[in-house]
Amino acid sequence: MKNYGHRFLHEITKNKKYFVFSLFLSTYVFGAQIIIYDSKQQLLSTLISIFVLFLFSKLNKLAFASISLFVLVFTSVVLHITLHWGAGNLPARMQAVLLSPAYEIEGYIRSYFNGFDIAIILYIFLGLFFLYLYLSKYKATYHAVKHSSLLLLTIAIVIVSKTNYLQAMAPYSYIPDLIEASAWKVVLTEREAYLASLNYKQNSIKEGVLKYDKVVVVMGESVNKHHMGVYGYKVPTTPFLTRLVKNENNAVFNNVISPSNQTRYAIPVSLTGATVKSFDDFVRSKSVISIFKEYGYKTYWLSNQYMAGMHDSYVSSIANEADVTRTSNFVYEAGGRADSSFDMILLDYLEDAGIDGTERELYFFHLLGSHFQYTRRYPEGSGVYPNPANTVEEYDNTVHYTDTLLGEIYNKFKGKKTLFVYIADHAEVVDIDKRGHGFSPPFKDEFDIPLIVLSSEYNERLVEMKKANDKELFNAESFSELLQYLAGVASDRATISNRSQVISLEPNNVVDYDSLATYP
Repeated sequence: MKNYGHRFLHEITKNKKYFVFSLFLSTYVFGAQIIIYDSKQQLLSTLISIFVLFLFSKLNKLAFASISLFVLVFTSVVLHITLHWGAGNLPARMQAVLLSPAYEIEGYIRSYFNGFDIAIILYIFLGLFFLYLYLSKYKATYHAVKHSSLLLLTIAIVIVSKTNYLQAMAPYSYIPDLIEASAWKVVLTEREAYLASLNYKQNSIKEGVLKYDKVVVVMGESVNKHHMGVYGYKVPTTPFLTRLVKNENNAVFNNVISPSNQTRYAIPVSLTGATVKSFDDFVRSKSVISIFKEYGYKTYWLSNQYMAGMHDSYVSSIANEADVTRTSNFVYEAGGRADSSFDMILLDYLEDAGIDGTERELYFFHLLGSHFQYTRRYPEGSGVYPNPANTVEEYDNTVHYTDTLLGEIYNKFKGKKTLFVYIADHAEVVDIDKRGHGFSPPFKDEFDIPLIVLSSEYNERLVEMKKANDKELFNAESFSELLQYLAGVASDRATISNRSQVISLEPNNVVDYDSLATYP
């Protein structure tokens, strides 16, 4: 034993530079995580991780370098997310990336890249240089140290595997987080099987209840109602809507919130039987599109939103329930880097679809609306501000452009018995210094959405719902039920959610809207 100890000390002395440099590297690659640690437990987990990684350097240089590279990049990405959006739920952030095409990721980088990100990139490149030096310049030969490191590494792995709170900490949580982020594929597979098992039947409608031959729903994107003139905003961003809502048949709902600050949850919850408290019901729930089909409506889903994945997403799962689906898959042209179309392209899709004058029809229009990279959402030189001076003015131009489109779509259905509804998936923080949605903790700004109903006929149910909303909050998790009730389809009574709870980032993170702050 004494001889072994002597050999151990001799090997350390002989390979001192290698040991010091590998310890430096082990610490360096966790640097981003050290910066953003939010608890003593997380700091302890990081220190243990540094020690474990250091032990790897004594066993296999290539394994150590590979793990170090993964940690370096991953923790740097987490640092970027934290600096821009708050700590948040990492699986939800990962899922956002997995469900985003190349074009959206590129747009995100262009919109939110700043000096902090330059520093992060330099940090990564410097780390890569250190790894190169480690692999090419530093060599070591030892046996006693390797045996001791293997023993200590085994003990460390056992401790981590038996300690629940360590398993929940980064970096040990990264792999489970990635697995959780990929769970959407399982959800879609199960839902597809459920929909395929349904036997659709034609339902009858009580005489005189059904008022509309055409039901038109326009789903906006990232629309903060406080930037709409029709909601009292000082800038005239919605001249069409402001003029139309003066008609007594129409209504502006002032007290409506989105069920989520993420599109991939907001739309499924709004259009199916899923709720804020039970998103899992999405798997075994047909959407409002299928319900209207059962009452004799031909259904359309016309979208300027690219598929979140090449073929699949929660939203596309709903879109595929329609009789006719058309989506601007422009992002998959030219290697996924083609430019986006303006939302006016949907008028061409509507023209191609053709409005049947006699048939009952349900149209869903899904806009890009006010999605980030605001200047790409409207033609240059147009809008309230032909030469916008800041982000807020750019955003206001997107709202004005959408208002123009709403007028064009509305006019296509003039002279027909039409229920025309404008709602948004979620809202947006809009400020010169901060913009976007999906923050952690979230802001009220991310949930304050518009709901505007234009009716060609006097509708007692619409009057009833408007009076109810003047008194109490509406959570758009029950939008499907509201639409059915207003149109006279399926519902004899209104089932409206007044729940103040909303989904922040992902379904396991439900917060109370009333407890949130408004930015800034």
